Amino acid sequence: MKVEVQIRTIAMDFWASLEHQLKYKQNIPNQQAIVEQLKECADVIALTDQKMIGIRQQIEAVSDAPTEEDILLEKLSRMDMNIG
Repeated sequence: MKVEVQIRTIAMDFWASLEHQLKYKQNIPNQQAIVEQLKECADVIALTDQKMIGIRQQIEAVSDAPTEEDILLEKLSRMDMNIG
């Protein structure tokens, strides 16, 4: 059985829910203004993600600890061994 899994932050889930409501409900006053506000929110979230990545990279650059990517790859490797 094939399945699709979506992993979202709370903000991403809330944004998707609002967009879904906006798309499928008719006669919403100020619909274009709401679309513009959602776009602004998406831009803010994207900028925040980039800033957080930069902060993580700064911390990892001065640390001997494994990077987030190293940890994720190790976990995925263990999962792959357990499946195969």
